[in-house]
Amino acid sequence: MDRIDRKEISKLFNKAWHASYIQNKNNVRIFSFPDFRRNLEMENLTEKHLQEIANTLKPALLESMSAEELIQWVYNPNKSQLEVEDFLMFSFDGSFSSSKESQSSESDIFPPLSN
Repeated sequence: MDRIDRKEISKLFNKAWHASYIQNKNNVRIFSFPDFRRNLEMENLTEKHLQEIANTLKPALLESMSAEELIQWVYNPNKSQLEVEDFLMFSFDGSFSSSKESQSSESDIFPPLSN
């Protein structure tokens, strides 16, 4: 899988991204980094692959975090990032959004990578 082209890497990355949205314990739709890691692993995408396509990340995603931070969060999360993941999975109730019903964000509707 090391010899795949950038377009195929982007396609697999976007597939893994979309499959990583779940309902948490409080029935709030969230992005799950643990699921994302598993999905990337199932697609045989490595940190090297993500680094190769990092310059194609969409601006909306880059407003939230840099490409380097995303790569670090996915492949080598620190303690505070793991705590955030735990909070989102088990405690987040959607209270900072305009309603408690699940809403789609731009990064949910559109793939995170440009084509």
